[in-house]
Amino acid sequence: MHPLAFAGWVGLFVTAINLLPAGQLDGGHVARALLGSRQFYLSWAAILALFGMSFVYPGWFIFGFLILMLGVRHPPPLNDLTRLDMPRKLIGVAAVVILLITFVPQPFVSVGSERNVFFEDLDRLPISRLNTTMALGASVTLSFAVNHTSSGRERIVLTIDPNNLDDPDPGFSLFFQDVTIGDTTTPVSDITVTVFLNETERAIVNLTIGAPASGWSVPVEVDFLVRAATFDGSLTRELPVFVRLT
Repeated sequence: MHPLAFAGWVGLFVTAINLLPAGQLDGGHVARALLGSRQFYLSWAAILALFGMSFVYPGWFIFGFLILMLGVRHPPPLNDLTRLDMPRKLIGVAAVVILLITFVPQPFVSVGSERNVFFEDLDRLPISRLNTTMALGASVTLSFAVNHTSSGRERIVLTIDPNNLDDPDPGFSLFFQDVTIGDTTTPVSDITVTVFLNETERAIVNLTIGAPASGWSVPVEVDFLVRAATFDGSLTRELPVFVRLT
């Protein structure tokens, strides 16, 4: 979530808590204005509801206890005889609607980060394959990123599985040209490279493909794999690369 959106969500959540019709919260003021002395029963109902919801989110017990200690009963206003006019009643109803829209029974939940390795494009969108078209005797460089969701530093080994495209007869040239992590670019020029990524880093990889000058009847499509694996071998992901020769 964007930080500005998260800040807005926190503001709505705090507003919802303040609009609870209990004690002398703003919601308690609204309830007292709309219901008079009967607000006392609604205040107790709100506190009991908070205690009940503490089984879903334990933090509600703290809120309910604080409201209980600060006082359940709302003191009467100086003028407790004049009835509210319609505009003020509508404002009170609007406050109730805001409470219903913004209140969340379980506002926070602890989510464990599942360990994973995946490929994505330079715009951070997941990718499942790479496609390119090239002429005989030409070369092309493809860029992609390797990312992960580990909670700590991850060691990832990238390898190219050429599917026999590196045999003398096919004559293809396949290698990782370089790898960029943050502001650091490291030349590679090999079919294997090991990268170290912390929680916020990803590796941007340049893959170079060189096609043979002859020996193929074009057009034809060939393919090979880029494999990313954690150093312990527990996670392996493959990225198919399809090349059309023209």
